[in-house]
Amino acid sequence: MFKGKKKKIFKGILIVFLMALGFLVIQNEITARKYSHILDAKVLSEKDKKGIIEVKKIKEELGNEIWPGFKEKEIPIILYNDKYEFLYADKSPDSYWEIIEGKGDNNKYFRRAAVNSQAFAVKTGDVWTGSIGNLQKMNKDYFLGIRSELPYIPAKLFPYQFAIMTEDIHTVVVIHEMFHGFQAVSNEEKLLKAEASHSALKTYPYGDEGFRKQWNEEGGILSKALKAKDKNETKELLKEFVKRRDERRTAANLNGEAIEAEKKLEWLEGLAKYTEIKAHELAAERDSGNFSYNYKKGLTFWRGEFNKLKHGLGNSDGDYRFYLSGMAQARILDKLGVQWKDKMMEDGVYLEDEVEEFLKNN
Repeated sequence: MFKGKKKKIFKGILIVFLMALGFLVIQNEITARKYSHILDAKVLSEKDKKGIIEVKKIKEELGNEIWPGFKEKEIPIILYNDKYEFLYADKSPDSYWEIIEGKGDNNKYFRRAAVNSQAFAVKTGDVWTGSIGNLQKMNKDYFLGIRSELPYIPAKLFPYQFAIMTEDIHTVVVIHEMFHGFQAVSNEEKLLKAEASHSALKTYPYGDEGFRKQWNEEGGILSKALKAKDKNETKELLKEFVKRRDERRTAANLNGEAIEAEKKLEWLEGLAKYTEIKAHELAAERDSGNFSYNYKKGLTFWRGEFNKLKHGLGNSDGDYRFYLSGMAQARILDKLGVQWKDKMMEDGVYLEDEVEEFLKNN
């Protein structure tokens, strides 16, 4: 009798499990069909317009806490779908933009055909903007990107609905790209040189196992420093980080150009990642009635990135590691109470320099 009952429970669990798998497959196929179509709306949706208003509110209320002077700098926003780009600005920066009239100033924007749209700082005419896909476009690209990279069966079963970008996250990702525009407005030459530094990493030893391991160790140390309970412990971990970084560069025989590229990309992408997270943190600290979206405390969306910093910073190709290593150094400097932002837009000043300056003086 007991065996029969146990068998029945197991059978029930199995049925529930298979039903859950079936539900995932059906949901993913519905989403795949939804995103099989070109996103070609000629106007922004009401949801997009609401998002723009939210971004402007975050910038107005929290801008200078995110970064000194960020509130005052006028950084127009470009949102794009598969066929069109939409510019929110006081006026058209050149003749390629067609004005779209809406109800009130918040719905007045410009449109042009999308050509090589990108998520970054984009210069149109003589104006630097922050450019990013609208929420639907971002989620489409994420879904199709993950689906194309996974093997057939996992691609059918991956729980995409738990990994979509929500309105609050899209808001701070727009802030991320606007910060690139801020970097350009603050020091255009520095931004252009930082972006061009990718070429110095053409021979970067991404695939070298020892090099990967050393990068992983650096990330692990930065992760510990972020969680350290007191200033002395944080300081000792930063010393170890600088030492390990020097050892990695020496062991890999990195030339000066490659070392400078690391620092420049931490400045370029690490600071933008820092502002993205900082914006969400600050919004979450405010009264929830201040903003339209729900900014939950705890940085749940970035849990995977902090985990990668801790365990696998060197395991990816490309410049993603610099997003995280730069962001971590910035947050550690904040934690130590260092006034590090004032000089950061000046020529030749990078996060690593501020870390070393702190260690030298403390």
